[in-house]
Amino acid sequence: MTVDSQAFDYVHDTQAVFRELLTAFSFPGRIVDIGEQSKKAAQPALMHALPGTPAVILALLLTLIDQESPYSLVPEIKLSGAKAAFATVLGAAPVSLDKASFVFCLDDLPQQESVPEALSRGDLTDPHSGATLIQYVPSVETGMVFSIEGPGLEQARQQKFPLSPAWLASRNRAVEEFPMGIDVILADAEGKLLVLPRTTKMTQAVV
Repeated sequence: MTVDSQAFDYVHDTQAVFRELLTAFSFPGRIVDIGEQSKKAAQPALMHALPGTPAVILALLLTLIDQESPYSLVPEIKLSGAKAAFATVLGAAPVSLDKASFVFCLDDLPQQESVPEALSRGDLTDPHSGATLIQYVPSVETGMVFSIEGPGLEQARQQKFPLSPAWLASRNRAVEEFPMGIDVILADAEGKLLVLPRTTKMTQAVV
């Protein structure tokens, strides 16, 4: 039997993606790279089954989603055939936004600036049930300058993020009642990621 070395490996590649995510969650704002795994995820069968889904999102879907992980897609998939395709590939169909543990936002950011505060934030007895938002962006290395501080950062620092003040305001409202809140993964076309955990304080920088 011939093994395709270019195909996404559901053991080794998911482990590689998960390790990079752990690093990104431990060090907010640090850019990690899953470009290699993203290229493997963009195999013809998956691209045909889930058309229009960026390769980096495919890699994250394959890593994070199974039958025990309710997820949603923005914009919402309305066609039953498309929902069936996602269910076949991932083992589970997407659910409504308010019930999702993982929300994959594939639209341009300006169209989805209110999404963060619409997600589940968990509750005081189970704050970890708050959602994780995976926001697709063209690049994680460009944009406006914001200031971030909190656990995982030695000191406050300024950094460019591909975000808008309106999106930031929505995100900050979603994390204002800690320990409840949401976590955010930004993922770009090159397979680069960075994470903004709910514990990270983020403000627009004064320059």
